[in-house]
Amino acid sequence: MCRLVMALGKFSIEKLVDAAIGMSEGRLSDHDGPLLKHINGWGAVWRDRNSPTGISVYRNVGQIDLNVAKEVLQNVDTDFLAIHIRHATVSKNVGINFVHPLNSSSHQIQWYMMHNGYLPTIHEKLNMNESVFDTQEYYDYILPKNLDFLNGSEIISKLNHLKVGGTSANAIIVNPSKIYVIHWSMPDISSPKYFTLNTTYDDRALYISSEMRPEITKIENWKPLIHSKVHEFLLPQKAMDKDFLLKCYRGLYE
Repeated sequence: MCRLVMALGKFSIEKLVDAAIGMSEGRLSDHDGPLLKHINGWGAVWRDRNSPTGISVYRNVGQIDLNVAKEVLQNVDTDFLAIHIRHATVSKNVGINFVHPLNSSSHQIQWYMMHNGYLPTIHEKLNMNESVFDTQEYYDYILPKNLDFLNGSEIISKLNHLKVGGTSANAIIVNPSKIYVIHWSMPDISSPKYFTLNTTYDDRALYISSEMRPEITKIENWKPLIHSKVHEFLLPQKAMDKDFLLKCYRGLYE
């Protein structure tokens, strides 16, 4: 079980990193989940106009560290950044191969996925006898190999047809032209607040986070996302202006 935070627009990378570290350490975390510490690796994905693919990623097997994060991200010039903080639900699933974002060489489209939750029954949809790594199986279950877009209603239907068991399918999914945020959890989970994604917006940036983090803005400025929905953001070629960000924010509640 993990933590997610992302930003679109003109934002402080330092604030985003501080929020991620706060969630990793359980500092000021106000939720109903069983975990405060998230120490089994961290990763980042961001839009990079200088990269041949338009996307850059970073993965680290350790707990997120301020000095390392600043060294990796301090010179990044981007209008989209997402950070994933990991706690391995299955103790054997540790190491760089399990650090998010995940991607796959078998897909023609370069999809990157960050997942928060545990889906121990999803392997059945792939005709596997047992689960090896639920996030990889989640990736293989919903992401098309040769298309660069997702059908939100189709994904929610697929998730609704999973056998009960586990927690959440919350995810940030990225390709060079689009970002998707999936907000979905199993019915009647014991920690609904822990698995609720939240958002806040100002004239400069839009944020989505597993927690309402004071490092980004005051708690009263946050609100929960609509549940059981796939949110799509089309990355524009030009800079993200106020009108674009406002349209993105309003789209979260339409």
